[in-house]
Amino acid sequence: MTIPSPIHRELELLGQTVVVIGGSAGIGFETARRARAEGAKVILTGRNIERLQQAASELDALSTAAFDAADPVAVDRFFRDLNNAAHPTEQLFRFCSLDSVFDFERFERF
Repeated sequence: MTIPSPIHRELELLGQTVVVIGGSAGIGFETARRARAEGAKVILTGRNIERLQQAASELDALSTAAFDAADPVAVDRFFRDLNNAAHPTEQLFRFCSLDSVFDFERFERF
């Protein structure tokens, strides 16, 4: 009897950095978890500092930022700081309605 060998495939996000807005719980957390499983480094944001720290610890996040995504000044500051960071960001996942408070066309790395 022959036992089939497992199929090996490349990780889809290996070497990439993924930002997950709303990544401390729910769908955002699961998306961040999946991104890590696919080889990405993750940057998590959320409002609740305790949940954010727990999620970051669980996922070994690259960094975190606590802010309210409904605050356009906080969102702008986050992306400005991110754009100046030493690590390039390839992916952005939003689990909140940021489109009304942030002009994504201005953020050059996406």
